[in-house]
Amino acid sequence: STEDVSIIKLSIPITYEDMATLQNGHIPQETEDHWFMYCDGEYIRYYRSWSGICAFVAHYHKDKECYIIDELTINHALATFGVNGDEAGVWLFRYLITAETGGDDAGAWIDCLYNKS
Repeated sequence: STEDVSIIKLSIPITYEDMATLQNGHIPQETEDHWFMYCDGEYIRYYRSWSGICAFVAHYHKDKECYIIDELTINHALATFGVNGDEAGVWLFRYLITAETGGDDAGAWIDCLYNKS
């Protein structure tokens, strides 16, 4: 139900190259990897791999020079895993896509902790 999720408006640019990587999806290869992800024509969907819970649904669209993630639905059940609140959810999602595309995922965590902009 809608009480169980938050819908956050965003504007996260994603390069064509990084979107191609995201569109390949993510299948966990070891038990320590807790995430399964796939894309369809307009959504990136992240699931907890063990429980199957849908954690994030991110809407994206193609813009002139990149893709834009413009909306993120966050499942409040993530609180079970220590993700408390919308801001923490957005930062976790940003971390996941940064790690998936080979970006500086450690830097993404540092930004999360110290750069609350």
